[in-house]
Amino acid sequence: MSHHSRRATIAVIGVDGAGKTTQARRLTDWLRATGQPATYRMAAGGRRILGNAAQYLGRNDSVALLGPELALRTETLIRHVNLTLSQRAIVLVADRYNLCQFARTRMLDPDLEPWVRRTLARHPRPDLTIYLSI
Repeated sequence: MSHHSRRATIAVIGVDGAGKTTQARRLTDWLRATGQPATYRMAAGGRRILGNAAQYLGRNDSVALLGPELALRTETLIRHVNLTLSQRAIVLVADRYNLCQFARTRMLDPDLEPWVRRTLARHPRPDLTIYLSI
């Protein structure tokens, strides 16, 4: 069995501004340089896009615009699509992952967590999770 047939998921998660994107891209570049077929994916939930739309409409953020439940459902579905687009990656380096959505859900609307977990359940648990904090 070739080492290229194994699928692996590496999740780079952490607080905003900790360097997730920079480090995930560097890791992907390093893996490729060592011969691994790595794919980088920004597995975000669309919070920046939703936040920009909210500010354009005079609201502070997506939660102020949509309310906690609809904001979380929308972000979860966007993250689900982003991760689904990465299904064929042999080695996936995910800039953010399901864990980020679980944490956000616990903060904003814990009652919605079972739905979020069911929605994102088809995506594999990461083989490696890298947590960045500042």
